[in-house]
Amino acid sequence: SVGRLGLAVRAAPSRGAAKVNVEKAGNRLTVLEPASTGQGKIGTAGQWLAIKATNNKRGYVAAEYVELM
Repeated sequence: SVGRLGLAVRAAPSRGAAKVNVEKAGNRLTVLEPASTGQGKIGTAGQWLAIKATNNKRGYVAAEYVELM
């Protein structure tokens, strides 16, 4: 889920990429990569997760701001 401050969903795995959505704190995201790789990225700085946002668009989020639920 999204951490306390909310989270930008980006078009590419980069802080400079265009935002496709902004998720509110507590929102649950759908991770689009295998659990075997995605789970290890959660909470880790410098890692990106491929996700489906709550607006049904695909994008990337900075994994350091995501919490496992």
